[in-house]
Amino acid sequence: MVFQNFPIVPETPGPQRGPKPSSVSCDTIKNARKAVSKLLQKHSLADTLMEIQRENLAAQKAQNQSHINLELHKQIIDEVKMGLWTIEQAQEKIEAIENDGSPRPAKHQKKVVQEFSPEEISSGSEDQ
Repeated sequence: MVFQNFPIVPETPGPQRGPKPSSVSCDTIKNARKAVSKLLQKHSLADTLMEIQRENLAAQKAQNQSHINLELHKQIIDEVKMGLWTIEQAQEKIEAIENDGSPRPAKHQKKVVQEFSPEEISSGSEDQ
C-alpha cells in the first residue's frame, strides 16, 4: 500500500451561529435574578453574634421572669397564711401574674385592719 502525501488544508469555519433564542421571557429572568439576590444575602459574623446575643438575652429574660413569678407566688401564699388575702383574692392575683407577668390591682380587695384591744392600746402608751 502506498501512501500519498496529501496537502493538509486547515478547515475553514463556516458561518458562526449565535445563541439560540430563549423561550423564557426577559421578565421571568429578571424576577428570578431578584429572588436569587435576596437568597444570597449572607450574615456577617457580627450579624450572627448579634442574633446569638438576642436569643441569649431573651432566654435570660424568660428565666428571670419565671423566677420572679415563683417568688410572687410564694409571697402571695404567705400573705394568705397571715390572713392578708382571701383564697379567692390570692387565686385572682396568681392568675393575673400568670397571664400578664405582673399582678394587677384587685378591685374588691378585702382590707384587713388590725384591731387592738383596749389593754394593748393602754400598754402601748405606757411604754412611750
